[in-house]
Amino acid sequence: MEEVKLIKMRCRKTGKFFCLEQKNGLVVNMIELSEADADKISTSPSVGTGLKTAPNLLPCLGCRSRNVGGCACAQTAKRKCNPKDKYNFQCVYCRELELIPAKAAMPKIYVTSPHYDDIAQVLDTMGLRHSPYRSRLDCDIFFINCGTNDAVDTAALRSFVENGGCVYISDLAYSHLVGAFPGYLEFDNSGGDEGRLTATVEDNELRNIVGQEIEVEFDLGAWAIIRNCRNTRVLLRAKRNSPYGPIPLMVSFDCGKGKVFYTSFHNHAQASEKETMLLQLLLLKQIGSKSGQTVEQVGELVGLNISTMRSKFRA
Repeated sequence: MEEVKLIKMRCRKTGKFFCLEQKNGLVVNMIELSEADADKISTSPSVGTGLKTAPNLLPCLGCRSRNVGGCACAQTAKRKCNPKDKYNFQCVYCRELELIPAKAAMPKIYVTSPHYDDIAQVLDTMGLRHSPYRSRLDCDIFFINCGTNDAVDTAALRSFVENGGCVYISDLAYSHLVGAFPGYLEFDNSGGDEGRLTATVEDNELRNIVGQEIEVEFDLGAWAIIRNCRNTRVLLRAKRNSPYGPIPLMVSFDCGKGKVFYTSFHNHAQASEKETMLLQLLLLKQIGSKSGQTVEQVGELVGLNISTMRSKFRA
């Protein structure tokens, strides 16, 4: 007799958690979970996608499908779900239902020596293990602090990313970016002033958690201003009425099999709770880019409750 596998799932729309029971390759039961109960279970290893329900569960009333998470009938019927809704067996077919995969091994992280900022402080707030950079890039994710005294070979950095690595570069460390990845970003000769800027959140995944806008603190002056970017994705952008215009504040781009992230602002344990949460989300974004997981899935992996963070941002 095949053992029952547990499958943890979450509704992208309402944030509610569900547990599916799979037996003989088919889903035989679905149970709504409280957040407390959801923290106690995880998806069984080797559970894949393409799940189907067993005959004991009724098919979708609209399209008669048995594909878990593969049906748009609820949207077609203009159903407006909310977190207070009671579980309906149709939820198992709704395409808003996403699989939370089994916990995987965390990436190997190297961090350069701190100076004007200290990304290790933020990693520590998340309980993420990291090691100091020692001239070797045998890691998955590499963080370059602004003003670091560590020497980073540009050719080695380029090769690291092209072969699937993820690098995060902060503020004045942009010389490493320009050297290893010419042509993506151009910087202003003058620097920005100390203070706060309101940024629009252009990344859909982050905007779903943070909201349309977020304040970004520049704790020191003379920070690097991005004037032009090519073949990049802008995650955060200063509002048009800022003293610098609608300049990008955080961008990412692909290079070979890997990714590059760059921020004009520093990464350290900020005084503001929202600022700390923003930095944590940006780190989750990078970890997810390496593992192919969403911010919410990585948050689940490291023990951060994204639903709670979303509520605090919207408060």
